Amino acid sequence: GATHDYAIYNNIFTANDGSFRLDGLAPGEIEIRARSEERGDLRAVLHAEAGDELVWNAVFPKSLTLRGRVLDPDGRPIRGWTVEVWRHGPDIEPFRRNVRTDSQGRFAIEGCRDVGYALNVLESKVMLLNVVRLRDVHPQSDELVIRVPREAMPSVTIRGAALDPAGKPLGSAQVTAFRRDDEMRMFLVTDAKTGRFEIGPVPPGRWFVQVEARGLAGFHSPAKELVSGETWDLGEIQLQNGGSIVARVRRQDGGGCGVVGVHLRPQSGGQ
Repeated sequence: GATHDYAIYNNIFTANDGSFRLDGLAPGEIEIRARSEERGDLRAVLHAEAGDELVWNAVFPKSLTLRGRVLDPDGRPIRGWTVEVWRHGPDIEPFRRNVRTDSQGRFAIEGCRDVGYALNVLESKVMLLNVVRLRDVHPQSDELVIRVPREAMPSVTIRGAALDPAGKPLGSAQVTAFRRDDEMRMFLVTDAKTGRFEIGPVPPGRWFVQVEARGLAGFHSPAKELVSGETWDLGEIQLQNGGSIVARVRRQDGGGCGVVGVHLRPQSGGQ
């Protein structure tokens, strides 16, 4: 008959002195791994014969700290922004840390190794806005200085007011603004009494706005390129009663297709 290989897992914690012991293992190839939240993973493959007593001393590399400082375009420290460091991929133990910058714009990510990391700087006073992306960043003795480009600083405002088909303020409508460059998205609902909304400040770029409410046809704006410091006022956006589309999807031979997904979108901006 067929033979099958089965993976048997034994998990234990080390003692206070770092020692451990695993008994009752089957002879053959043994894969062993030691994991530390601060220092990552160590792996080894051991070969055992019946009656063997093997010794594996796992020596973790020294933990490093990635230190840096976030400055605005004029060199002033930025306080309260989020710095996120991460690393993942095939055969790489996932790593993700995030911290807030202090009053001097400084941050420190502990538990790093001497490898390259991805680093994101996010404006997080209102919502998480990714304004700087760095790749292959290595921990080093010198402080990493990140100066946010002026064109990436949040300085753009988008505003408007939603109306129902009768021209009355439409509260609690869903508003989505998204930037084509990097798919940055902002979500909020219109004011319950006035139907107004205001998004920002957000970074400049090519922005779109959608306004949607249950039972009504949604509004989809054309794209608008917004420069630093600009305000885009869409004015009053009146949603209309939605219609219905009934369609039947068939294969070329006329047979049924079962369950399929259908997505509709405007050919151009507008409702």
